[in-house]
Amino acid sequence: MRNWHIINHPRLFSKPLLQSLVPLAERRGVPTSRLFKNTALAATTDWQLSNHRMSLKDWFQVVQNAERFVQDPQIWPLVAQTIIHERLSPLAELTLQAPHLFDVLKQLQHYRQLIQPLEFGVARGHEGMLEIYFLPSCGAVATSSMLSVSMLLTIAQQRGLAIHQWQLKLPASLSPLPQWSRWFDKISEGAFVSVRIPQAQLFEPLPHEPDYYRQAQAFCRMQHREAKTPSALTHTLRWSYRCLQQQQQLSIHDLAAHMQLSVSSCKRMLAQHQSSFQQCVDTMRLFRMVELLQQQPYNNSQLAAQLGYSNSNNLRRACKRWLGENPARLREILA
Repeated sequence: MRNWHIINHPRLFSKPLLQSLVPLAERRGVPTSRLFKNTALAATTDWQLSNHRMSLKDWFQVVQNAERFVQDPQIWPLVAQTIIHERLSPLAELTLQAPHLFDVLKQLQHYRQLIQPLEFGVARGHEGMLEIYFLPSCGAVATSSMLSVSMLLTIAQQRGLAIHQWQLKLPASLSPLPQWSRWFDKISEGAFVSVRIPQAQLFEPLPHEPDYYRQAQAFCRMQHREAKTPSALTHTLRWSYRCLQQQQQLSIHDLAAHMQLSVSSCKRMLAQHQSSFQQCVDTMRLFRMVELLQQQPYNNSQLAAQLGYSNSNNLRRACKRWLGENPARLREILA
């Protein structure tokens, strides 16, 4: 049986991500002092022995420092491979011992709050394929999406799944990594990062060890109990989405009243997650727009009304800011 150290942190991947990222950065000439710049870790003499609770804000700062100083597009796939191959987290073991792919996706979705800054988006069925959207929320979209896709693909490769049958979509601003071009028969342009998986693969039995699986489940559940209260960011995203569904007004004053906080406290809590009220609203507007366009081809005026914009010009500007594309191009891509 594996004997993981108790992770003194309400997120399953904080320490494992550091354990994989720090050596990779050092081999590329980036010392920990630069990697931990402007974080609480900067004053830590030995981060590996430290029992500190690393904030999500610090985590995103480390990620931004890695992007700035390492400047290697392979860094996030290598981080993902290290975590999975060396089984640094009980969640890695859980996905490697899951009885089928559907269970892998279920576990990643269930523990999504614990594995930030990884982002595992909402899945939708489409023509015999399951499409998983990696929607931008907080932090750099390129980083969170590339790291999340890399993690999923590394798990799939380790489990012997036929990745060449999958389909990858990337925005024009992101280039596929060399190994992705070898793995996928089809890489196309999308509004944001998404992966399509044949639904026939979801319940194909995979080799697994039930004892290891149960042990990993126990560790993950223990961590989940510590972090069962949703974060301020999660609250804000959920509230924004409900308001959009019901076509209600969105304002930070209404959010603060809903959370029973002052407006300034609300702003501070979101800032701790490297986010803001407007970023959260934009994230949910983007998700809701994609959801609506998949249901029927709304015109710009109809979309603007659904998303709380006063006119279609504001919608076009927002869409250009989010994706670098106008709503008409998004309709073509989703079609």
